[in-house]
Amino acid sequence: MHTVFLDNYNMEVGGKITAGVDLWLNTPQFPLEASGTSGMKAALNGVPSLSILDGWWVEGHIEGVTGWSIGELHRGNRRFNRQRRRSRIALSQTRTHHSAALL
Repeated sequence: MHTVFLDNYNMEVGGKITAGVDLWLNTPQFPLEASGTSGMKAALNGVPSLSILDGWWVEGHIEGVTGWSIGELHRGNRRFNRQRRRSRIALSQTRTHHSAALL
């Protein structure tokens, strides 16, 4: 395994690294994902992610829109299950609101 250490890493260096990325690859083992701030930073700069469904990607993932998932949802991820339920409810309420507006 190759490892790189960036001496004097700072916001400017981080911005340059993120700007040069086409796809953010994240492959930790469930449930060992760290906070995921690097992936969030990439997402805020328009970089799609390819990641397992763990950590921040549980909330940030919309298949084919914000990126793609690797593998299946781990059934032990309660936070993901709660978030998916909330997303489905919000989506159904939005559709109902838009349908009512069209009538």
